[in-house]
Amino acid sequence: MEVNNKQIIKNTAFLYTRMFLTMGISLYTSRVILDVLGAEDFGIYNIVGSVVVLFSFLSNALTGASQRFFSYELGLESKGNLSSVFSACINVHIILALIIFVLGETIGLYFVCKYLVLPEERYDAALVAYHLSLITFLFNLLRIPFNAIIISYERMSFFAFLSIVECVLKLVIVYLLLINIADKLIAYSLLLLFVVFIITSLFGLYSIKKFPDCVYSFRVNRKYYISQFSFLGWYLCGNFSNVVAQQGGNIVINMFYGVIINAAYGIANQISSAINNFVSNFQLAFRPQIVKLYASGQYEDLYILIFRASRFSFYLLVLIAVPYIIHADILFSLWLKSVPDYSVLFSQLLMLYFLIDAIQAPLWMLIDASGRIKIYSIWLSFILLFNIPVSYVLLKNGFSPISVIIVRVVLNFCTAIVRTYYIKGFAHFPYLKYCIKIIPCVLIFCIALGTAFFVRNGIENQFLSLLYSILITIILVILLGTTKEERVVLIKTLKSKL
Repeated sequence: MEVNNKQIIKNTAFLYTRMFLTMGISLYTSRVILDVLGAEDFGIYNIVGSVVVLFSFLSNALTGASQRFFSYELGLESKGNLSSVFSACINVHIILALIIFVLGETIGLYFVCKYLVLPEERYDAALVAYHLSLITFLFNLLRIPFNAIIISYERMSFFAFLSIVECVLKLVIVYLLLINIADKLIAYSLLLLFVVFIITSLFGLYSIKKFPDCVYSFRVNRKYYISQFSFLGWYLCGNFSNVVAQQGGNIVINMFYGVIINAAYGIANQISSAINNFVSNFQLAFRPQIVKLYASGQYEDLYILIFRASRFSFYLLVLIAVPYIIHADILFSLWLKSVPDYSVLFSQLLMLYFLIDAIQAPLWMLIDASGRIKIYSIWLSFILLFNIPVSYVLLKNGFSPISVIIVRVVLNFCTAIVRTYYIKGFAHFPYLKYCIKIIPCVLIFCIALGTAFFVRNGIENQFLSLLYSILITIILVILLGTTKEERVVLIKTLKSKL
């Protein structure tokens, strides 16, 4: 467990470095590409690319499913058959890539030609950009097995390094467009495809060279295809329901309150999702360990890791969520010139939604590790999709649009209850011990939030108020949220780094 903990800390450091650098480079690139392409061509690329992005929920599910299968086989060690699983995974992605290519060049192309409003003089360039965007997406899709195998082997340093290189190359191609090129939109689409092809090739070459089990074979045992397609089907069901529930709530709000409240909803989703990314990187670091421990039958170590990962995922988000919830109005006024109504309150409530997700993430990872996701996916989909009719009834009866977010939070809490109860049935999971472990987490959050609220009202200087909120939250988490042994390790780690 000590070795695993050190590996998780090390991987988390690489992933956080990757996140900060790629986020900064991406934000700067977006600004520069807008200047270089101009508003019209930039808008064209985004709108034709958005048709391709509709398939992104599939790539997200494929990434999670691939990581699960590779980590599970690695956990089996000598009993596993990683080579066959890897080959089956490659073939599954090739099949899906061909299907998406056909759909993109038929239904997708028809939608672009028939329904998108494009400038007549840029119509041909827009079609070329669409075709190139589709091919770029397919290369990203074919990259997934290699990304997944690298993450499963926990080589986060290379994963982070190549992600940063990709961002830098995307910035470089923007500056290449400053050269006198006849059609910058087509040139940008082509250069972006070239960068993705290079990065995908590097991921593939690294995987084949470093991992001897990554040997491709066209002939694979049929059971591996059946298991992957079965798992992927139910995994997609849960992911699709989540997307429908989120976007369905947005549509229901539009039906009763119009696009202004939609703008507030979109802004709130954007900023709360960005904050949640801080925790997602930590969760990516320990996910392979959960699957490997389950596959190898080391349940005692597995449950220790789950309890610890649940607590620290929650604490990492609390450190940001408490100051943010208390000072969201100030941050929004600094960020936006005009703050849409409800956007602040929407984002504050969404933080509660993500806090539930943070503490529950290790549990759904355990369910994925088991492969027994059929009943769980059905229950999850039923609860999540219930959001749409409930929200519709509430808004029809004159309730505030805030009720839509409240419904999402309440239903997410319901999924947490179902998820905890479901696990105890097949993994002998000590769910009562788990509940006892997370009660102090919730109390710390409530105390920190209440204290920060009184500090905000008692101090006129908002900067000092924000600083005190952060310090209070850190002190409460360290003193009340960690054990003596964890504090010793934390202090030792900080001293060594400083």
